[in-house]
Amino acid sequence: MCLGGKTTQTHTPANRRLSSYEKPFVSERSNKEAEMNKFFNFIAGATLGALVGASVAILLAPTSGDELQAQIKAQVEQIQLEVKTAASNRRSELENQLSTLREPRPPA
Repeated sequence: MCLGGKTTQTHTPANRRLSSYEKPFVSERSNKEAEMNKFFNFIAGATLGALVGASVAILLAPTSGDELQAQIKAQVEQIQLEVKTAASNRRSELENQLSTLREPRPPA
């Protein structure tokens, strides 16, 4: 460019930092598209991983669904019985302690 007989350079040296108004324009839309692509890829990968994991789990399961449900039900019933027994024992212990505490004490 020629201004008053002097020529000036229109490009900037490589080692000079560009100010905010000199920076090349990057559209906001392309940034959003890149973020959406990352998000979509993550969701697609997570879904594919879940499907593969579920398929492998079904193929490698040692028992059928009905047998597994029966085993779980038996274990839950056993745990419920144990909890009820423990609660009943603890209740009788506490009732004995309470009756002992309610007894009148001899005068000192």
